Amino acid sequence: MKRIVFISACLLMVVCCSCRKTRPREVRVIVPELNGPVCAELIREALVRSDGILRDTNNLARVVIDLEKKLVVVQYDSLRTANKNIEHDIAALGFSANDIPPNADARARLPPDCR
Repeated sequence: MKRIVFISACLLMVVCCSCRKTRPREVRVIVPELNGPVCAELIREALVRSDGILRDTNNLARVVIDLEKKLVVVQYDSLRTANKNIEHDIAALGFSANDIPPNADARARLPPDCR
């Protein structure tokens, strides 16, 4: 009987400790074509619609864009998406994202300042 109680307690502990709702991570993406607020807003709008991007208490996506450094910093839930997915989302818009080349068709549709 003691053995059954011990095993049950161990299983309960493993189940409770292994269940996570989120696993927050941060990715830094260098975007060389990030030349102004128009480009930044295009990227922000796309990332807001992406699955797994974390939100603050005001339901705003945790996306910080630094135009001077041409850097996009995104906080995301690694149980729902991966850093490469975020890079590919940015590349699909027509921007280079770290080592991911831009989508050529999307790049042609970007405003001239963002090419």
